[in-house]
Amino acid sequence: MSARAVSMVLNHSESTGTEKVVLIGIAWHMTETEQAGAWPSIERLAQYANVSERTVMRAIAALEELGEISVERHSGRSYGGPRTNRYWIMLQCPESCSGDQWHRPFLDLEPKFEVVDNFATRDILDINR
Repeated sequence: MSARAVSMVLNHSESTGTEKVVLIGIAWHMTETEQAGAWPSIERLAQYANVSERTVMRAIAALEELGEISVERHSGRSYGGPRTNRYWIMLQCPESCSGDQWHRPFLDLEPKFEVVDNFATRDILDINR
């Protein structure tokens, strides 16, 4: 599981609806090193999104077209069952992103307070001008 990959998808993906849920499912299965990719089955992604396997295949094709994932397809069988595809998430942080695990814009990192000269506070503290 890669919380970092899920956070990147939530904050930077342009996909919507089923495509985004499928992408979050792929991100959930991403290895921590992320170079090894993720290999959830189409069936598992369909369960996550509550859609058919064919709808997941269409979503994966749309995500590839958007350039948000790269897919290495396997057509053979392994260990008595079908081999799963391997996916890589191709999203990049924009320049305005802090790049941390929350992917906040840099503007969110600035303190949001303002010094107010409150005359009532001066009276309470007995401070003269």
